Amino acid sequence: MFVSDERSMGYTSHHFALFLQQLYGILAPPKLDLVDLLPVLRIAYLYGVPGLTTVLADLIFGLQRSDLLSVISYRTSVADPSNMRAATRVRGNLR
Repeated sequence: MFVSDERSMGYTSHHFALFLQQLYGILAPPKLDLVDLLPVLRIAYLYGVPGLTTVLADLIFGLQRSDLLSVISYRTSVADPSNMRAATRVRGNLR
């Protein structure tokens, strides 16, 4: 029987590969494009990897930890590049 984990909806195997590479330190965060960093950040947050979540969020948004939770809880699918503009607007409003 095949069971889908609802946390993985909307992400490709490419995003999960990048997440695992980040998790095990194979690929440094600055080598990723913003388009790839946002889904990897969301995956790290969903699967409970706080250290990686903090590093990626600081790299992407330059936010304080309390601001990070506001941005991540914003209900957008970061796997869709068109929603990156919405996340950027949220980031701008927090500063």
